Amino acid sequence: MDWERWDWARLDWAAAGELAVLAVAAVLLARIARSDFTTLKIRNRDLVLLLALLPLWLLAGARPALPHLAVGAALFAMTLLFWLAGKLGAGDVKLFGIAGAFAGPGGALLFSATLLAGAILMLAIYRSSWLVLGTGAPWSARLVELVESRKVPYGVAISAALAVTMLAAVIR
Repeated sequence: MDWERWDWARLDWAAAGELAVLAVAAVLLARIARSDFTTLKIRNRDLVLLLALLPLWLLAGARPALPHLAVGAALFAMTLLFWLAGKLGAGDVKLFGIAGAFAGPGGALLFSATLLAGAILMLAIYRSSWLVLGTGAPWSARLVELVESRKVPYGVAISAALAVTMLAAVIR
């Protein structure tokens, strides 16, 4: 390629920035989902790294910070009530707050719909967990453990919903 003749003005740096943040966030979200599925714990280190991407996400997409932070704070406050009732883990509450800040007002509906779809899928998997026993899948034994203990790795669904919401924002 002839770099001297390349038209750098045509390069959409904002889109490149969004894609870069999305790529790093996707890796972190996959790590969070895996950790929550295997240990029912979400590491604060991973949440801090994800939160550190938020300013870059807002800048790359020219998104106003205050509405995004308001959605994150509202989601954190609502899920905090579930933590106080013992129905949700502290890592899940923090992840919900961060996810709300990434989604913002424009992505809140898609995030909620995707999260609902993930919850329905998770319920279906839990109801038919006996089907995966014979598959030999490496995660089938862990799934059976989770079903028997009546515990749910909510971080899996939250991470997937946030990844879908971020991808939709990038390809808008």
